[in-house]
Formats: sequence, structure tokens, C-alpha cells
Amino acid sequence: MIWIVTRHEDTVRWVLSLLSQERVKVVPHLTDEHIKMMGPGDRVYGVLPLHLIHRVLRRGAEYYAVVLPRVPEDRRGAELSIEEIRRYGGRIWKVEDLKVEEVA
Repeated sequence: MIWIVTRHEDTVRWVLSLLSQERVKVVPHLTDEHIKMMGPGDRVYGVLPLHLIHRVLRRGAEYYAVVLPRVPEDRRGAELSIEEIRRYGGRIWKVEDLKVEEVA
């Protein structure tokens, strides 16, 4: 299963344009129930905080970060068009390993 985690419709369309059309589940936010459903062979696309990336990887799923390196400050968090995603350098980065340790 492919998971796309975002509340932005054009981001979903942009990610889908880069993938083969397989079984896709789009969710605006990743919940504990979603993570419990994941396993080896699943792929997760989105912009997630570290603790959720860590949990996804521990389930054996793959995580792909949606990276927008040139989004102007005044457009951060806004609904971006597919053209803006491309203009701002939209990329997908595979995160293969993430070592985290709670210290406080």
C-alpha cells in the first residue's frame, strides 16, 4: 500500500504523478491506527515529524520525504499548486535509516 500523508490536494496530485498508480491511501494526518496497519512493502510519502518517521520505519515500511527546498517564507504551510511545487524544487527523498534516542 502507498500512503500519502498531507492535507494539500495538489501535493497529493504531484506525488501521484511521480508514481505508478497502485493502491493509494491518502490521509491528512498519520494516526496510531494508520501506523499499526503498516508493514513491509508499504511506502509512506509526506512531511512527517521525526518521531512518526521513526515509527513508520520500525514497522518495516519505507518512508519518502516530500522536500520543498525553496519555498518562500510567506508560502510555507500554504496550499501550493503543482506549478509552485515544481518551481520551489519539489523532490522526493527516501529515508532509509533514522537513529533516534530520547535524552530528556
